[in-house]
Amino acid sequence: MDWQTSIQLLLNELGKGHPDDIVQAKISTIKAMEFLRHSEFEFNQETHNWTMVQGQQAYAATGDFGDQPLTVLSSNLLRPKVIQIKSGSTWYAPLNQKDHSIIREWTYVDDTGYGSPAFYSWWDRQVHVYPLPNTGFTSRIDYVKDLNRPRFRWDGSQFLFEEQATAAPYAWSTISDTYTNGWLSSAESLVRAWAKWDLYLNFYKNEERAQESREVFFAEKDRIRSESVNFSLGDIRQEATVL
Repeated sequence: MDWQTSIQLLLNELGKGHPDDIVQAKISTIKAMEFLRHSEFEFNQETHNWTMVQGQQAYAATGDFGDQPLTVLSSNLLRPKVIQIKSGSTWYAPLNQKDHSIIREWTYVDDTGYGSPAFYSWWDRQVHVYPLPNTGFTSRIDYVKDLNRPRFRWDGSQFLFEEQATAAPYAWSTISDTYTNGWLSSAESLVRAWAKWDLYLNFYKNEERAQESREVFFAEKDRIRSESVNFSLGDIRQEATVL
């Protein structure tokens, strides 16, 4: 669904059409995408294979995960979910995530330790593994995508609504009515439900309608998740064991 259609549906449900309502509807719709950013659904998760290099500890989201143009993967990788390595035909149990300070301390104490990586940290848009790979490993990462979102800003006299170009230099420009993104194409009803909740709670100050909208939002979230057949992919891999 495109941006303009989604905003109009929201206004129709609210029974509103004043210019101030239109501005607030756009703001709440963008806030909804930001609120949902870290939520996990089938449509905002992907899997990529890449090769861990002998002796290399850090792998940057800007280039080391292969399979896609580097700028695309860099902009999409929000956070890893599951990382595994393969030896021969056997996938090892997922690496355990640790705070980066722990990985850094272990490496400082023993920066010559080589083996099959068993731990990782996500730091500065890089995956850091420990111990250092003692050979090249076929590796797999399940990750949550950071879906594109428009932005709003105050220019001193009015709110501006902008979209970012998907090619360098990634400039921002006034959003078009036909703009769409992963949220609007895969979960528009969920975005609209949250925006409606936000508007009733924070703009119209109608607690009764806000509560009703809150319940609709969570019901819609459950519905979309129940339809995500691959939603538990990462969780299943977390239960894998070394063969």
